Amino acid sequence: MYKILAIVLWSSLVLGQIQISGTITDAKTGLPLKDANIVIMDSFLGASSDAEGKYQILSVPQNPSQIRVSMMGYRSEIRTVNKDTGLVVLDFALVPTVLTMAPLTVTGQSERNLAEQPQLESAGLSTSMSVIRHAEIERQGAKTVVEALHTLPGALTESRGRKVKQFVSFRGQRYPYPEYSIDGVWQREFHELPYLFSSADIERIEVIRSSAALLTGINGMAGVINIIPRTPTHRYFNTLLEGGSYGTLHGHVSHGNVFEKFSYAAGMGYRRTAGPEAMNAEESILNGFASINWQPWENVKIHSMVYHISGRRELRLAEPPAMKRFLSETSAFDPVQATISQIKVRYRPSQRLASEWHAFYADRQPVYEVIDKSTGEPDKTSEADFEWGLQNIQTIQFADQHTLRFGGLYNHWIAPNGKRFYTGRRNDLHTVSAVIVDEMNTGRLNVDVGFRWSQTYLREYGAFNINGSGKRFKGVEPIEKVWEPPVYQFSAGASFFIFDLTSVHVNMAYGQVKPQRGTLDTRLEPLKTETRFKLDMGVRSMFMDKGELSLTGFVARQEDAIVLSGKTFTLHDRIYELYENRDQFTTGLEGEGRFSDLLTGLDVFANATVMSVKSRTRDGMQTDKTMPEFIASGGLYYQNDHWDATFLAKRVSAFENTRFVQPLADGRLVPEPLGDFVVLDLILGYTFEWPSSPRLYIEAKNLNDTRYSTVAGYPDFGRTFVFGLSQTF
Repeated sequence: MYKILAIVLWSSLVLGQIQISGTITDAKTGLPLKDANIVIMDSFLGASSDAEGKYQILSVPQNPSQIRVSMMGYRSEIRTVNKDTGLVVLDFALVPTVLTMAPLTVTGQSERNLAEQPQLESAGLSTSMSVIRHAEIERQGAKTVVEALHTLPGALTESRGRKVKQFVSFRGQRYPYPEYSIDGVWQREFHELPYLFSSADIERIEVIRSSAALLTGINGMAGVINIIPRTPTHRYFNTLLEGGSYGTLHGHVSHGNVFEKFSYAAGMGYRRTAGPEAMNAEESILNGFASINWQPWENVKIHSMVYHISGRRELRLAEPPAMKRFLSETSAFDPVQATISQIKVRYRPSQRLASEWHAFYADRQPVYEVIDKSTGEPDKTSEADFEWGLQNIQTIQFADQHTLRFGGLYNHWIAPNGKRFYTGRRNDLHTVSAVIVDEMNTGRLNVDVGFRWSQTYLREYGAFNINGSGKRFKGVEPIEKVWEPPVYQFSAGASFFIFDLTSVHVNMAYGQVKPQRGTLDTRLEPLKTETRFKLDMGVRSMFMDKGELSLTGFVARQEDAIVLSGKTFTLHDRIYELYENRDQFTTGLEGEGRFSDLLTGLDVFANATVMSVKSRTRDGMQTDKTMPEFIASGGLYYQNDHWDATFLAKRVSAFENTRFVQPLADGRLVPEPLGDFVVLDLILGYTFEWPSSPRLYIEAKNLNDTRYSTVAGYPDFGRTFVFGLSQTF
């Protein structure tokens, strides 16, 4: 009797529901569309398409139900489901409107596929994350990773001519700067490569602007920039050739193809620029890339890739008011060379279980040379370093609404002769880390909590290049066979759909930030570990397939924040900057809007970040003038049958600091005014109706010829032009 009753009850529940699945493709090319929005209208049920364009929505109520599919840059499509029970297969071919910009977040209840994308961060961070895709990178004329990040919300690029040429930060997160990952694998030493890393072979760049990443960075309290290599969804063969100001020459060729269970991609490029005359700013860089994707069995996917960079980079001379030494010191990296490789294996034995393994290896071989003024001969120092390791994430879906992810990382880093400013002694570090994230999805509400622990074993650490025996340095000694104190991070987030097209997102994080190795305070001692609490709260509204608006408020409270002190010391003819720990409090508001096909052929985006940073001094909490209070970017993309145009604008308010500034006669440092600029870029192109679709274009960067600096002594080069030809076969 009880069995019969259970069957009847089960039947009344299951038979009254249906399951909908299918594939979303581009009606023009037939290619699958990733991140399309699929929503059951008048409900909070929905999903997004995966990399193969596939989607699935479970437990849909009885018909009649209407399903809407939308994606920015494509016309929406609505269909009615006419089936009472069972499985419904609905495929959609969306008609493109203009350009495909950054993807929209799923409207309605998003079924986040955590088994296929185990490193997805908290849904509460949605309004604090940015994704810039290959198509948009191309439209902006960005040649490197750093250039591709230029127009993201709250982005500030600090350009200088030293060993690290350019640093990128968001919302004032500096010292340490945001971390880098390659396809989710943390890179310990990467800050000297993003401005050399070609964007032509990148599928997309995912940026967590908030200091709350748990799964894509080991120290995510500083933010994370995750570079995803290009993965072909169709056969392509692209060529590009450019030339322009300062003797610029750039060429690139890339090819990819897709078979039933195998695909590959490869690319090679060369970029050279002489820079301004007599400024020692020449660069010549060769980039190579290759990747394969293979599915030997239905439940196993293998992805492998390798990037290679080699060439030469001169360290640009500074201009007044920079330190006198930087005005005349002739130096370069010759060669600058790096190879980064990894293999990823994803095993999914069932719909509810998945395991993803990454094995990775990086080999960087820069040689730093300085011309000896007395002999004219180069003094060369190897700054080679290597890192390798293993990373794993396990996904267990206990129920349709409950998913647990956990994993760990091991990283072994060796720098035989030290690194960057602190060379001369061997470094040998072992880092281990573990993470766990629990996520619940209950209709309108998505809630997650997570925790990460990491710790580093200093097998050998040649601290700070202090080779002398002076009394002032006796507090800094080499370290051997010691475990550093562990670093912890806790995060909790939630997203809630108020209406079908409007959602609220909140995330809080508490954790620690380790100082960059080699940094000293004004007492010439290692810095303290920073403790940081941050809170993000945002709201996002969607406008069908036309676009989205979001508004996010953020707060960060930092105890013992790591900041520049403005003081330096000199050792062995090298100048070292000193830091200090002090409390900081940051508040800000960030708005962003993206709209597609507002007028025929026109896409628009705009963002603005307003923030206030307070630092504790002897006189109490004071405004920190080393941070800009306002950063805004915007752009227009236009395209018709033949012509295309891109117009970009960026505004950064005034700020100041003493970095690289020449001291006065009495030793005082006077802050140098920086920022306070507007930069305009314009790109015009024409595509011919030939089989290979050749496109001629001209790029004008800094069109208004604004002379500005983000670091003292290193102003922008001014207006530049590039003429190019690209073809797709």
